[in-house]
Amino acid sequence: MRIGITEPTSGDTPTGNRRQATQWGSYLRELGHEVELGVAADRFNVDALIALNASKSHDSIVAFRAAHPSRPIIVVLTGTDIYPAPDQRTIEAIRIADRIVTLQARAAQQIPSIFRDKLSVIVQAAAPPSTPPAARSTDPFQIAVVSHLREVKDPLRAAKAARMLPPASKIRVRLAGDVLDAEYREMVAIEVAENARFEWLGPLDATATGDLIAASQLVIGDSVVLGTPLLAARNDASASLLKDDYPGLYEAGNTLELAALMLRAETDSDFRDTLHDRIAPLVPRFDPQRERAALQTLIQELPTARREDHEPRDTGASAGS
Repeated sequence: MRIGITEPTSGDTPTGNRRQATQWGSYLRELGHEVELGVAADRFNVDALIALNASKSHDSIVAFRAAHPSRPIIVVLTGTDIYPAPDQRTIEAIRIADRIVTLQARAAQQIPSIFRDKLSVIVQAAAPPSTPPAARSTDPFQIAVVSHLREVKDPLRAAKAARMLPPASKIRVRLAGDVLDAEYREMVAIEVAENARFEWLGPLDATATGDLIAASQLVIGDSVVLGTPLLAARNDASASLLKDDYPGLYEAGNTLELAALMLRAETDSDFRDTLHDRIAPLVPRFDPQRERAALQTLIQELPTARREDHEPRDTGASAGS
């Protein structure tokens, strides 16, 4: 099967959608499929389409359906698609899709019930670092934040919390991510200039990001597979993974509560051990082979397009990657 994957473009920034498109493309090639990556899905001449981000890919989804009425479409819903609630573009994309995918189980509660028979949950994999991480340093006590700078991610919350720590604290917050919302360029520059506990690393590749997390004493809102104790804002995504009683959750936007958790993690080794012990059993959920198998099942269950819908392919009209 020839499969197209379309995702909203963000220039050269390695966004989550871009990484997922690349990873799923790799899985599908391993499974024997041809894969076309790009943005303009209406130019794809493929047997099936996978669209990442229902709202932002809405126009591509509509155009592909108009061009190929009977070829199956999978729509992958991201957090901004469904929180605080799906917008009309997302609802229309869900309606058009043959299958929809969410990345965590509680997201199903945000989808109108009439569409839930189309739903699959596929947890995104995260591979461990290829080389053993350096020893974790307690001086400074490094906290990693991995997030592009945009409002929905609240990327400077940990930096603001670090300002509230007592003078004796050795905590240093290191943020990896690119500026996606323009107003954050000035905001992060001010934080760097005024906050001695904060460092902005800019965008990092996957290897450098893994090394950062693995070498940190604590990570806020990211992967559990590297063995680093985790703090996260309380929301459906984190609670679905970590459970509501996970002791490292804080209310979104509550700087004081986050600062207290950061200080507790620095000063209480039993608390750090508890966080580590709670995330350790979750690691198998993020095995790439598990994600690959779930994607394989999804593709196998797609309806088959009618034979007469396949016009001769013009490879010169395909979108670039």
